[in-house]
Amino acid sequence: MKLQDLRHIIEEAYLEVLIEAAEEPATGPKRDQTDPTLDILQKFPTLQKTLTHLLTSQYMEFVEKVGWMSPKPSTFKIEFKSGQDMILKWMGKNFEANIEGKRYYLANLPEYQQALDKIGMMLAHGPIQSGMDALGGEEGAAGDVFAGAGAPEPAAAGAEAGAEAGAETPAAPAAGEEDVFAGL
Repeated sequence: MKLQDLRHIIEEAYLEVLIEAAEEPATGPKRDQTDPTLDILQKFPTLQKTLTHLLTSQYMEFVEKVGWMSPKPSTFKIEFKSGQDMILKWMGKNFEANIEGKRYYLANLPEYQQALDKIGMMLAHGPIQSGMDALGGEEGAAGDVFAGAGAPEPAAAGAEAGAEAGAETPAAPAAGEEDVFAGL
């Protein structure tokens, strides 16, 4: 095989990869065209590495958007899905994190650990999505989870229990309320 033949094969393979990459966004998951998060993370691998160290490799589960605020020193705003944010500023060898007004130089181990604690507290005390929203469920579906699960109606359950034990029948829940202990 000649060098020219090898070059031609490589060019064809490269062209196919480019064509597939151009078609992928149309068939794959769509992302907001105004959201530059993935472009910024690809352009600044040290930022991506720092986010991985601070939030694990699944940081995109917590990060809503990454914005580039300043070119020198490179400063980034990390917005979390909980509505809170932090700022990371490149200091030449490592980042400085500004979390809720306090600065932490991440190359210094004690400050790095304090930053981790602060991020954990910030995310833990911030607003969170409900479990059904996070799983892609519809609002109001949580109350329907146990509906029709074979549990007797509240009035019927109370009547059966009262007949067996000779006790009084408990009052039925008011209109629009659900008896959470029905079927126990």
